[in-house]
Amino acid sequence: KLGIENAKTHSVKMPHTDCLTKQLALLKGYIDGDGYIRHKRYFAVTGNKHVLMWIKSLTDDLVGYTRGRNLIKSRDSWQFSISGNYAETILSILKDCPTPYLERKWNF
Repeated sequence: KLGIENAKTHSVKMPHTDCLTKQLALLKGYIDGDGYIRHKRYFAVTGNKHVLMWIKSLTDDLVGYTRGRNLIKSRDSWQFSISGNYAETILSILKDCPTPYLERKWNF
């Protein structure tokens, strides 16, 4: 199957790593695949609750906990979003992460 599966939104899990560089690369790639960036002050990702809780935890570690983060149920999946200065800081950190990326998403 080459790693391709149906309905991966419900089954995908983030691999465990304590390496911050790898965590940032995972988040950047996740945003490329299942995320949305508006300008440089808002981003959102869609997925299962397990993955989005991992993303929330990582972003909490990067900029501290804020009320500007939302984790909401959306039909049969979840959405997590961050806005404002916190989003700008996180997106700047991720943009500097030396990984391949989709220019159309990160060109802000």
